[in-house]
Amino acid sequence: MRVMVVEFRKLQNDVFNFAEENDILEHMRDNRVKTKFILWMSMLGFVKKRTPINVDEFINKNIYEYTDWFLFINEYKNGRTIGEIYAERNNLKEEKNEISKIKRKASSFLLEIEEVEDNGLKVTDLIGSKKLFIRDKTLPSKVKKGWGLIGILIPYSNEYYFSGRVELIDKGEIAKIKKKIGFIKEFEKYINEFLDYNKSQGISGKTLGKYYDALSFFKDFLEGENVTNIGEIKTGHIKKFLKWSKREILNYSINMREEHLTTLRKFFKYLYEKSYINNNTISDYITTL
Repeated sequence: MRVMVVEFRKLQNDVFNFAEENDILEHMRDNRVKTKFILWMSMLGFVKKRTPINVDEFINKNIYEYTDWFLFINEYKNGRTIGEIYAERNNLKEEKNEISKIKRKASSFLLEIEEVEDNGLKVTDLIGSKKLFIRDKTLPSKVKKGWGLIGILIPYSNEYYFSGRVELIDKGEIAKIKKKIGFIKEFEKYINEFLDYNKSQGISGKTLGKYYDALSFFKDFLEGENVTNIGEIKTGHIKKFLKWSKREILNYSINMREEHLTTLRKFFKYLYEKSYINNNTISDYITTL
């Protein structure tokens, strides 16, 4: 008979008490630990680029996220988290298996609410397209179907729990976001098609790698632009991309600039020849740069 897994919020409290009783929480004051947490939050997109950070202010603002990270994600001793150590000492085999998944799978999510229930929310992960259930007692009274949510989710026993703050997004804004996500996926399809075509033409793997890098950077740039259709990309976006590249790409050089322009010229010419766009203006414009 399978042993029932302890409900996560109770486990969360039990692990916290365990850490407190064993003077482990003192390590949360260590600046090296704080820095590791900030780097993790940066990878999840919760730290603004090129913006000075007051470490203690950031920790205080994100204290719930920091606590969950410290207990369940940060490897405290011999590659194990505090949560894993707690489960081992208390012989909680089922719980340990679930706890071990947290450090691998906890992440930030962009979600759309599909259904509001008394004990939680049925949502769709808009990036991964997965259906999830978030167990939560307070959110159901504050949200509506069709709204969006941004936050850090902790997986546990086939359900999810929010860690810390949750950003709410209204229906109108989530519709725009979904349209943008759809465009980025479409753009990725064009990139793959372009690369496959060039591979069939005998282009070397080294050159294909340069094409891929250039178009990946351009895709990253477009994610921040108000563009939701391939036909909306104009010559002005090429100018902005060159400025963006100087700021965002490490070790950006004149050679890299020329490689990117050459790739974009061929890419947009390909899109025109395939009738994905109505004119060859961008490709022609790039030849003048």
